[in-house]
Amino acid sequence: VEKLRLIVISDANLTRENDDRSQGGYFILLAEDEEKDNEEEIFVSILSWKYWKLKRKAISSLCAASQAMHEAKDDAIWMRNLIEFMYGVRMEIDLRTDCEALQQAAQSTHSVTNSRTRVQVGSIKEDIEMKEIRGMKHIAGITNPADLLTKDNSTKVLEIVQTMMSKNRLKYCR
Repeated sequence: VEKLRLIVISDANLTRENDDRSQGGYFILLAEDEEKDNEEEIFVSILSWKYWKLKRKAISSLCAASQAMHEAKDDAIWMRNLIEFMYGVRMEIDLRTDCEALQQAAQSTHSVTNSRTRVQVGSIKEDIEMKEIRGMKHIAGITNPADLLTKDNSTKVLEIVQTMMSKNRLKYCR
């Protein structure tokens, strides 16, 4: 593998209870960045992961997902800059989310109504425009490994991740 990149996969759950905040989670993966005939599977290693209660109450799934992705994106940029400083290698960063509203908001020229969510989505959009981030793509929720960190009923995702394991590397379906 000659070229590598970081893939950031985030997830959040929207807690509907009054006393509890929503949770966010993400994986930052070191991945191949090769053009292949078979674009379905790539080998990755988990560099970092995090699970936490979101800092502010989420009023929508877009609000929760944007909080999680914003923090994940910032951590990935920091990690990429550290790797560049230490080894002189600059990697691309690709974002993945299973929240269609977030993916659409990051590509839209229309404003998000909630002011705090607007700031976070705007930060993601700006990083894409400034080439800090290569882009954001939507992935199916059932294949989102970050669901393991945020969902109670993530046994199907756990089975998928366990199946993907191979010689200390994950085979990840884009």
